[in-house]
Amino acid sequence: MQLDLPTIISLLRETIVAPRSAARRVLSIAGGFNLALLAVAFVAVLSAGTSVLLSKFTPPTGKPEIDYLMSQPLQLAGMQALGMLIFGAAVTGIGRLFGGKGRFDQTLMLLAWLDFLLLVLQLGLIVLMLALPPLAGLVSLVAMALIVWLLASFIAELHGFASTTSTLAVIIATVLFLGVVLVLISPLI
Repeated sequence: MQLDLPTIISLLRETIVAPRSAARRVLSIAGGFNLALLAVAFVAVLSAGTSVLLSKFTPPTGKPEIDYLMSQPLQLAGMQALGMLIFGAAVTGIGRLFGGKGRFDQTLMLLAWLDFLLLVLQLGLIVLMLALPPLAGLVSLVAMALIVWLLASFIAELHGFASTTSTLAVIIATVLFLGVVLVLISPLI
């Protein structure tokens, strides 16, 4: 697959209307682990750069850690890339526990594409906030729900699961389980 602007726009559109088909297209890109790492690094740098740039136009958050990160784009990109690697390992491992067949490099490619789509949606939301502020909150909620549905669709396609809805249920159950575990161990830390 050629990665020129018309192809990227077409794939963005397909991701929203036919996510499993789009996931198959992303997975068809040959390149293995090295390309997957490059995709993760590219999206992390692009996302961090955008965040840092946008932070210049907003007041400080009042949270020193966040404000510090917004002045350190490489550190922010590294943290985003590390987060994608950890999440990718979890998606691959948990999927395998349920009989999935996806590989780590494939997971990373899909997560990088999903992160790129999220960046495009965020930029669109910023434009919407400037043009129609009252509508931005509702559109933001719809965008969050869309990202979760796309994640479930991508994971289902990655691992060869038949049902996206069942995959979504497992994602929700896993997040709830991890939340309970974190609450239980937080007093110990």
